[in-house]
Amino acid sequence: MGNTGAFKDNPNNDYSFIAEVALAVNYAAVKLGSDTDSVDLADANSDTGIGFVQSPQATANAPVTVRTAGFSLAKAGSGGITKGDKLTPSTAGTLVATTTATHKVCAIAQETLAEGEIGEIQIISPAVRYDTF
Repeated sequence: MGNTGAFKDNPNNDYSFIAEVALAVNYAAVKLGSDTDSVDLADANSDTGIGFVQSPQATANAPVTVRTAGFSLAKAGSGGITKGDKLTPSTAGTLVATTTATHKVCAIAQETLAEGEIGEIQIISPAVRYDTF
């Protein structure tokens, strides 16, 4: 696990949604779901990530807390991430670094993490294309 001592908790940016699918992994990236007030797993670089799960749910249609602004923890995906990287959603709601113009950037890495490690990110919400950043 990364340096969680520097984690900047801001509960004013935590909002309740309904999990459209099971969101059993804490700190997974999410996007708006198809139902009112719902979220779904953001697992592709074209997804517009809106925040990160703060209270995982093992079942669909259950309430889930999502942090939509400020700082959160997140899990590094394939290849890990480096402090300062622009991050895009990837497999299972993890984040990977991107420099591709059409990828959606939803966060900035606040520390360097190996693949699978959890660490601090700054949320960019709503997600923006890399080439407009």
